[in-house]
Amino acid sequence: MMVLMPIAHRIPEGCGMVSLAFYPLVIVLVVLLSLGIAVVLDAALMKPGQALFDRIVRRLRARGDA
Repeated sequence: MMVLMPIAHRIPEGCGMVSLAFYPLVIVLVVLLSLGIAVVLDAALMKPGQALFDRIVRRLRARGDA
């Protein structure tokens, strides 16, 4: 839904068979956009957070607390 709602106004509307023809295209578009957003967020947020967590754990183990 987070991807579908912002692009909903750009998806052409149709009735009957036309809407069924666009359905697979919309699915592919939403899946690709979701995957792209997930990759960007992973690189921007998760990787640095993981590196920070690893650094903290390494220091705690060196001190003998963990």
